Amino acid sequence: MEAKEYMKKYNKKYYQEHKEEIKKSQDSPEFKKKNRIRQREWKKNNPEKLKIQRREYKRGNLVEHLRNRVYAILKLYTKTGKIMGSRKYGINYKAIINHLRPFPENLSAYHIHHIKPLFTFDFNDSEEIKKAFAPENHQLMLIEEHRKLNHFHTN
Repeated sequence: MEAKEYMKKYNKKYYQEHKEEIKKSQDSPEFKKKNRIRQREWKKNNPEKLKIQRREYKRGNLVEHLRNRVYAILKLYTKTGKIMGSRKYGINYKAIINHLRPFPENLSAYHIHHIKPLFTFDFNDSEEIKKAFAPENHQLMLIEEHRKLNHFHTN
């Protein structure tokens, strides 16, 4: 057995036997801080790889966009700003992405459109947040159509 295969089996077995301890340590603020720093460093040191990843991995790019959007909306429309993780608000990114499938070939020509506009929701109420980011409230729309619909001015 090759070393790589052996380590893969060993790590899998170790994880199964120590699952709770691992999860507990990964939930610690210290671990999260180290991980965040490591991710920032990687992004800074590997801009070309990041660019390729974003271009080729459509789902990941959409999830990142949705997360940033949720964060910005909650900071903008709530009194306290974002105070909980998306799971606690009932936001399921995978369900949203699956709802948007199948992706068009030129995904970069599309925006994610909220069928019921976000400003119509009360973001101080977690149930309203859940409704605003329900998969059924999302659709892909061509950028030009989206801008016209939202009264953006195009240059």
